[in-house]
Amino acid sequence: MRAVLVSLGVPDSEIQQESFGGALAEAPRQEPAGRPAVASDGAGPVVRFARSDLEFTWDGSSGTLLEFAEAQGLSPNFECRDGICGTCACRKLSGEVAYAEEPLDLA
Repeated sequence: MRAVLVSLGVPDSEIQQESFGGALAEAPRQEPAGRPAVASDGAGPVVRFARSDLEFTWDGSSGTLLEFAEAQGLSPNFECRDGICGTCACRKLSGEVAYAEEPLDLA
């Protein structure tokens, strides 16, 4: 939201914000280091990140898709880390989603 306000000419010094939610990641945000794509070896599904054109095999150890992306060196936008604010929401272009536990808004 800050970037939108600044792009509309609002001085940064005039913008106030308050954040709620889980703890933010401690590691500084970095751009992807141009890793080569990893093909699936049958051990898990492949997750492809369209903007970076990178794909990685999901092994389930990362917890959330946001945490998985960060573990691969990507820096997706986020605010709350809990899936509440919608900042990290993205569109699924293909494939299927399976939940270990059905999200509340789908139940």
